[in-house]
Amino acid sequence: MALASLSPETKIKNALRELNCAESNFAKLVVGIVGKTRIAEALNEEPKIQRDFNRGDSERLLEFIQRMRELQNEIDAPLDWSRTDKIGTALATRLANKIGLEEFGDDRLNAAAAQATQSVK
Repeated sequence: MALASLSPETKIKNALRELNCAESNFAKLVVGIVGKTRIAEALNEEPKIQRDFNRGDSERLLEFIQRMRELQNEIDAPLDWSRTDKIGTALATRLANKIGLEEFGDDRLNAAAAQATQSVK
């Protein structure tokens, strides 16, 4: 079936377009959630190939997209999403910092998160 306009797959596809992030780069960033073949299947508009994500994967991927948007907004310049190593490190460090602050009141990763964020410029 074709991608429904409000489906998680369409939301992901639209977000990647807005961020100017290729599906191949996104697949490298989310490798721990789903693989590149699974992303290609879910985001394909050909009805014979397209296969929806399950609910859990959709939720995790949409949360990941939100973290990508937050990074993009903080940098306030177009990101080169092909720099997956640096961007992946920045996203992971920022998430660890956020959890440390929110769950434990621990700000020890503030400097590392700031440095990782600046490294993607």
